[in-house]
Amino acid sequence: MPQRLRFPPFHLDAESGQLWRGDEAIALRPKSYAVLRHLAERPGRLVTKDELLDSIWPETHVSEGVLKVCIRELRQALGDTAKEPRFIETLHRRGYRFVAALASDEPAADATGPTSPLAPMAGRVAERTELLDRFERAARGARQIVFVSGTPGIGKTTLVDHALHEIVNRAEATWLARGQCVEHYGAGEAFLPVLEALTRLGRGPAGVHVAGLLREHAPSWLLQLPGLIGPTERDTLRREYAGSGPERMLRELLLGLEAICALQPVVLALEDLHWSDASTIDLLSAIARGRASARLLVIGTLRTADAMAAGHPLPAVLRELRTRQLATEIALGPLDEEEVAEYLDARFRRGQAAATLRAPLHRRTEGNPLFLVSVTEQLVRDGSVSETAAGWELQTDPARLEQGTPASLSDVLATQLDRLQPDERRTLAAASLIGQDFASPAVAAALDESCERVEATCTALARRGEFLDSLPERTWPDGTTAARYEFGHALYRETLAAELAPAERARIHQSVAERLEVGFAESESEVATQLALHFDRGGDTWRAVKYLHMAGDRATSRHAYVAAVEHLTRALELVQQLPDSPERSETELVLRVALGAPLLNSRGFGAPEVQQTYARALDLCGRQGETPQIFPVLMGLQAYYAQAGELPRAYELSQQVLRLSKRVDDRVMRLEANHALGCDLVRLAELGRARDCLQNAIDLVDPGEASNAYRLTGHDPKTCCLCNLAIVTHYLGRPDEALRLTHEALAWAEEIRLPFSLVQAHVTISWVHLLRFEPDDARAACERALGLSREYDMLYWHAVSVLLEAWALGQLGRVTEGIARAEEGWSIAQLMGPRVCEAEYRVIRHGLSGLTTPGPDEVTALDETMRVLDARSEHIHRAELERQRGELLLRMAPPASEHDAEGRTWLERSMATAQAQGTLHLELKAANSLAVHRERLGLGDAPLAELRAIYDRYDEGLETLDLVVARTLLGR
Repeated sequence: MPQRLRFPPFHLDAESGQLWRGDEAIALRPKSYAVLRHLAERPGRLVTKDELLDSIWPETHVSEGVLKVCIRELRQALGDTAKEPRFIETLHRRGYRFVAALASDEPAADATGPTSPLAPMAGRVAERTELLDRFERAARGARQIVFVSGTPGIGKTTLVDHALHEIVNRAEATWLARGQCVEHYGAGEAFLPVLEALTRLGRGPAGVHVAGLLREHAPSWLLQLPGLIGPTERDTLRREYAGSGPERMLRELLLGLEAICALQPVVLALEDLHWSDASTIDLLSAIARGRASARLLVIGTLRTADAMAAGHPLPAVLRELRTRQLATEIALGPLDEEEVAEYLDARFRRGQAAATLRAPLHRRTEGNPLFLVSVTEQLVRDGSVSETAAGWELQTDPARLEQGTPASLSDVLATQLDRLQPDERRTLAAASLIGQDFASPAVAAALDESCERVEATCTALARRGEFLDSLPERTWPDGTTAARYEFGHALYRETLAAELAPAERARIHQSVAERLEVGFAESESEVATQLALHFDRGGDTWRAVKYLHMAGDRATSRHAYVAAVEHLTRALELVQQLPDSPERSETELVLRVALGAPLLNSRGFGAPEVQQTYARALDLCGRQGETPQIFPVLMGLQAYYAQAGELPRAYELSQQVLRLSKRVDDRVMRLEANHALGCDLVRLAELGRARDCLQNAIDLVDPGEASNAYRLTGHDPKTCCLCNLAIVTHYLGRPDEALRLTHEALAWAEEIRLPFSLVQAHVTISWVHLLRFEPDDARAACERALGLSREYDMLYWHAVSVLLEAWALGQLGRVTEGIARAEEGWSIAQLMGPRVCEAEYRVIRHGLSGLTTPGPDEVTALDETMRVLDARSEHIHRAELERQRGELLLRMAPPASEHDAEGRTWLERSMATAQAQGTLHLELKAANSLAVHRERLGLGDAPLAELRAIYDRYDEGLETLDLVVARTLLGR
């Protein structure tokens, strides 16, 4: 433990054994000093009277009156009072809590480490040494991740507890943060064990540092950690970081952890990762891949077989990290006979019992540590092994030993449970349905008994070290002080839960859910997944659906889209079990609308599930008549069809939404309708209308709503409109203004801090530079877009960025490399749907192929592309494809040949198409091509006259390459 604990103006000095106020020593009796130090080393945690009595007077029977005398003496010394405590708070009939903040120059070991007496451990010397070695590496700045895996009862938690205990003893300044995964419902709560670990760390002596560093480096995490910030700061952060999703949270926490580790080494221990949520697994993977120095050791325990059976992503991630030597796995197997002997020697220090028992107990327990300890203690209890003057001796025939011991671990557990009193067993059985850890009010509700009786029973079991351990109590939102406990092993809980009849299980689940609902009134979202589980298993389907919906919305607000999809999908499954009624249809519609946005973001805009979800929602809207849900449903379908290559249907829906928004006179609806319609019109090559719609949408944006922009499709409408307007502006013949608009889009995206919009802005900057034929600048922007798309796992923008990089490589003359990159981008895009990014891929690929030796196959491919895009009405690329076809034919054909004339015709057609569309940029490119070939074609000055007329329409961007080429051709 630390040599000094400071809580200004006082400090405790372990060396002198005194309490000091500045330079003044304050006299305390040794036992009073010991009580104060015990409390101060566990700040913020309930320390029970029994714990204090057992710790301070371990071998002496004293009454609680002695403890009260010590507390009274301490309060006098500290100038403290029971009514308004600044240092020691009395928790009536329970114990005491140290409530002062510890100063940080010598941090105390964090209260998140093991607080219960360590369970005995047999063997595991090599494994414990490995964990300690990994900590030493982490303490030197080389981040470490260790997974401890094995079957139930194999000793994972015991090994971790012993290792952490030794780490604290070796390095007192280390901060420990522990989180527990729970057997959850569906996807579970995003980052749940990490949030628990950081909350516990923040409430300990490291709290002032943790909160400050998170405020600086990971503000979105402070929003998720109750108690570390006040309501005013919480409101401010919520307004500023409302758009933060798991991608941002991952990035922020990595920075936050690195900052925390710069102060002290940190051990993050996460239990039962086979029940973890997807976001936590993503975080572990990101930590493992981090390259910066960090004094961080992450230890995770898991049952590999359970994770694989449940289809959990963890085994695959673990396998990949091991393969890349980014993580270590300690797979615990059974104890060998020597390790069993080691345990027995420690348990029976004198006598012949250890030597006699080693072989038969190793055979019977097959080296399972929990089984071994349980059987050994049963032999002591039933008198088969007893202590004599000569030491511990076997009191039964060795030949009958194996027949007399339980045949399986299940038998051991059943025997242990049989020793319980009826009320103890009933209490534990009810608790087993709540979870690995549980609160007394929930159990009391399940049993229809008082919290006092439940707590008395559970506390007695915990004190005896049977089945339960005590946890720090918590206060529920309704003011209930909830004593908390956890099962000593998951197998105890699983065995007890299996004993209950189905009807009794349902009744308990319902009672627990109703008590949680009251206890967390107005804060139900904090326990929405638990409420959903209990109501579902209690047979209350309507309320299960309600809380699954709430859990889905909570996950969506954190941008934990995978979790949101799982919660909402499960809610829809339950809705189908309800009787057909208008209420059921309305509920299904609301759920499908809620499911749309996370589906768009997690599965991709063109995913079949998106279309299926919104199509069903549209059908439900038709049954209900006029409903506000019609707007998000139509917008969701429009987003799908726009990306799935069905532009006419997307355009039709955009027009329908615009008419609807005008009829109801809703500004946000008009904004989104103009946004969608403008994007569709760009592809349709109706650039004048597109410009007007996009500008209308931008004008409708309220800057005060920037952090909560209406984003059905997961991105900010103003950024998207500015980016599309930049492309339109360049096509219309204003390249400098187009570039200015891209930087305006980037500035806005940086202001609102949305990763999706940041990537889109960088992509558009790259695109405009490519239209200006500035490949170096385009690649620089493209690299930023690629980095962000990888960091935030944005598959769509990753594909687009790769395609643009291929285009840039072609402009740099690296054609073969560019073609390979284009194929890579196309393969990425196909993961989201067969037609996503197809138009962009085809146009870029043809442009690259045109720079190589052309052949007839390329002409055929171009014709197929024009046929496909015409069928989809994606006309924006038509003039460029016609120009490419003309260029291709001219390169393939000798002068005055049939193909020569055909090539000229295609170039003229390209100019006419561009002129009709108003795409001055593409008209200039086609005119340049005709002028370059004027002598070869024998057309005299006619192409130059056309080029001159086009050139004279430009009044900016005159140094861009296409205009420089035109000026050269014109001899200016």
